[in-house]
Amino acid sequence: MVLLRRARSHEGRSLFSDADNTPTTVEGSGQMVYWRDCFILVYKTGHTDKPVEEHSKCDGEGLVQKGISLWFGGRNGQVKEGV
Repeated sequence: MVLLRRARSHEGRSLFSDADNTPTTVEGSGQMVYWRDCFILVYKTGHTDKPVEEHSKCDGEGLVQKGISLWFGGRNGQVKEGV
């Protein structure tokens, strides 16, 4: 399970000063993930043939449980894990 919360913007843009750029993948291990300007495909780890959820372009944060993989895309998108 992945818990995602969309946010209008992140208060501290410095949070993303060393973030990964899209496209990128996050493998769940119970960590928090933060993103901006990304769309997200949610997969069960090891089963990347069909996403179980799709989220349109947004800013947000979420808790990524073990067994879940997130694929982030989007022009100029950024992703930060485990802050």
